[in-house]
Amino acid sequence: MDFFVLGPLVVRDRDEPVRLCPRRRERCLLGLLLLEPGRPVTAGRLVDLLWDGEPPARAEAMLRSHVSRLRSSLSGLNEVRLRRQGAAYLLEVAPDRVDVHRFTALVRTASQVTGPDRRSRILREALGLWRGNLLADIASDRLRDRVGEDLTEARLGAAEDLFEAELACGWHDQAVPALTDLVADHPYRERLISLLMLALYRSGRQTDALEVYRRALARLAGDLGISPGAGLRRLHEAVLCRDPEIDPPLTSSGSTPLASPVVPAQLPAAPRHFFGREGDLAALAAAGTGAALVTVEGAAGVGKTALVLRWAAAARRRFTDGQLFVDLRGFAAEALLSPSDVLSQLLRALGVPAADLPADTATAAARFRAVVGWRRMLILLDNAAGAEQVRPLLPAGPRCVVVITSRNRLADLPGAGKAVRITLGPLPVSDAMGLLRAFLGTERMDQSPGAANALSRACGHLPLALRIAAANLADDPGRSIASYLQEAAATGLSAWSVEGDPHAAVRRAFDLSYAKLAPPAARLFRLSGLGPGPILSITAAAALAGGNVDETRALMRVLTDAHLVEAGRPGRYEMHDLIALHARERLSTDEPAAHREAARARLFGWYLGVFHAAHALLAPHRRTLPVTSPDPPVPPEFPVTWETALTFLDAERPGLVALIRSAAAAALDEPAWQLAYLLGPYFQLRGDGPDSLEIYRIGLGAAQRVGSPSAQAALHNSAGIAYATAHRLPEAAEHLSRAVALFREGGQADAEAGALTNLGRLLAEQNHLPEARAAFERAVRLRAGSGDAARLGFILNNLGGTLAAMGETRRADRCLRLALALHRRNGDLAGEGNTLDSIGALQLETGAVQEALVSLHTALDVLRAAGYREAEGVTLANLGRAYLRRGDTTAAVGYLRRAADHYDEASDWHRAEQIRHELDALVGGSSPEDADETGDLDQPGPATVGDQSDG
Repeated sequence: MDFFVLGPLVVRDRDEPVRLCPRRRERCLLGLLLLEPGRPVTAGRLVDLLWDGEPPARAEAMLRSHVSRLRSSLSGLNEVRLRRQGAAYLLEVAPDRVDVHRFTALVRTASQVTGPDRRSRILREALGLWRGNLLADIASDRLRDRVGEDLTEARLGAAEDLFEAELACGWHDQAVPALTDLVADHPYRERLISLLMLALYRSGRQTDALEVYRRALARLAGDLGISPGAGLRRLHEAVLCRDPEIDPPLTSSGSTPLASPVVPAQLPAAPRHFFGREGDLAALAAAGTGAALVTVEGAAGVGKTALVLRWAAAARRRFTDGQLFVDLRGFAAEALLSPSDVLSQLLRALGVPAADLPADTATAAARFRAVVGWRRMLILLDNAAGAEQVRPLLPAGPRCVVVITSRNRLADLPGAGKAVRITLGPLPVSDAMGLLRAFLGTERMDQSPGAANALSRACGHLPLALRIAAANLADDPGRSIASYLQEAAATGLSAWSVEGDPHAAVRRAFDLSYAKLAPPAARLFRLSGLGPGPILSITAAAALAGGNVDETRALMRVLTDAHLVEAGRPGRYEMHDLIALHARERLSTDEPAAHREAARARLFGWYLGVFHAAHALLAPHRRTLPVTSPDPPVPPEFPVTWETALTFLDAERPGLVALIRSAAAAALDEPAWQLAYLLGPYFQLRGDGPDSLEIYRIGLGAAQRVGSPSAQAALHNSAGIAYATAHRLPEAAEHLSRAVALFREGGQADAEAGALTNLGRLLAEQNHLPEARAAFERAVRLRAGSGDAARLGFILNNLGGTLAAMGETRRADRCLRLALALHRRNGDLAGEGNTLDSIGALQLETGAVQEALVSLHTALDVLRAAGYREAEGVTLANLGRAYLRRGDTTAAVGYLRRAADHYDEASDWHRAEQIRHELDALVGGSSPEDADETGDLDQPGPATVGDQSDG
């Protein structure tokens, strides 16, 4: 059991998340006790902290209730216990199971290490434990300051120690970018300033180093009225006179950056039974000690993936900045993953928000190289079709090891001349026999060694075939190997190995394994071939089979035991692409056509049902087009809550393109466009990317073939939003203009208003203000005619922002005041908070600073009451600017810091970076933090296209 508080509170049991105490205050109580494991914390202190120093009258009784519920939540866990000790509470848990204590232990260990290289590795591991701010999802800023001040200082001190160690190693060039950011965040911290000056000077940038000192001198004198310390002054003199004492060390190593807040760990589990390949494992181990490109090539079923996973399981601790894994599906029946799709997955795994993912491959590849930078990472690209597919996926950092598996020879790759190439053939006889022995036991093997050898030969000594054959025998412990071979001969499967066909032995093994299945399991196996991708959820499998989940799960266990499917993430199953091909072959020969079509209809009907349910939860006010919903709309096992809908779609996202594409390929155009349409709100919440662009493209083609203008309009609207998110503005404008025209032609005034709103926001973003104003004004007239006052306020907010940008402040104020009245009349707290923020920004622009502060503080209170966390960052940043305009630098810095924390917690580093640039321009880099969303006070109101409320 592991507990994580350096970021959002997370509890994991053997790498599986554990859901505990959904109430925020109980989660906060757990977090506070985890900071003091094994030590009593008084009830009075807990009351004071939980209620931020302002406890209610019955706080102690409420605390006892919270403790009781928390204790109940923890009761099923073996390694943790909450008990009372006098007037205090004590959480019994091993400190090394809590990330904050692992962090402090690593920092303490690093302080005792003399070698800078080793010290940097330890500190990097320590800093890699931070996933955001302390208790990011539950603690208020005030609480975090009270309980985490020492930790924050320790984190910053560890970063300074890290860079000091890396400069001692000669890694100055790569230290400059991260040190520059840290100095911008902490401009009065002289040790950081010294480290940046030293890194710049050693990189041959004396002038830049002196400029850093000049700015620090002015800032310290101007803001604090003090002079730099003696150490910083001495370094300045040394830089001026080029003192040899500060020259780079004589030896240097490869570079390492400051640890990223996201350290992915994506490697699948290593195979349970693995034998031989010692030479190949040694070659991998040798290649993995530094920067390397390794290709592992060989026929299907020869054990390429098993080999690299076996090595990676032992080597993963060396890759302290993370391990990435992607199955490129280069030889699967469905379309292989494009480089753009893969880059999207990799960047999301590295913490890049989906909204910031580049839509084109070249830009995405450049972003990937920049994010990976000089990190020590393992990147495993499995089942590559060829060099073209993997070339954009290769990072440039000197500490990355990239391992690629493929059935084809991979040539013409960057660095291929220095690459390690491993070519796998069948297992040696001794290793093949060892693999069989692991399944069947020594006694059984020794009873008939000749038959065991014959079985190994029949399997072509291929690991995949051997595992399947051995699994069949293991299920029948009383049966001899010889009788198994006799049955194979009787069924015509004796000649397994076919010269010139390396897959023959594997296919024969599949045949015999399939023949051993009971009819229900055999039926499920072949129906699984209808799945749109390599991963199938248990609920989708139940829909295919037409049974319930429990029955289907029992059948899946049979297929798993036979090694025909592999259990992946909980509730999901994967098939080797050769086995999936075999399932499809059996489907065509053993399943009547009518049954196949009925199963396909059940599968897509099920997807339509769950997408319907998710759509209704995620966008309850969206004016849904007439989309056919099955009856019942969802299976009873599907949990329909807002959170589980998002979780379900998150898990399905890697296969969504294949799903829509398979529907279109099967000429099921009606489901294809409906599925694409229903995904719109999900992509708005989780972020559009290359996958959503492809889904809308396929869905739009299906809508055109169906001949539905309203469906085409809806998908043009969704595509326009996606292209705008990708900053491909000409295509966004084209799609949105087409959506407006089609809705208008169809007489769908309300939907036209929504598309016009999106188009207006796009035009405003491009500074085409008169055109944006015209779009918003027409949308207002259309929406007013529909009587939908709630969404009319949304449009008026946008119109008000545009009028403000055009200098028409009186009209802007009238629009925003009317929008505010409409939101309040309809009880729309989110809309009210957004509009109050827009009003505050307008007031600030017109010089009414005190009125702006009142509006913005009210906006923040309302947004928090609405639970609308997404919008808080904008208001926090605007408050910072308002205080700056009033001359209160301290308050301004505080609010901007909180805005930056907000975006960091949301993993929205793009917007945090925007604030960094803006804050540097406003206050000369005098603030330690940064953040904003719009970066433009002249345009109050929402700043991105995204009204999925209409078709």
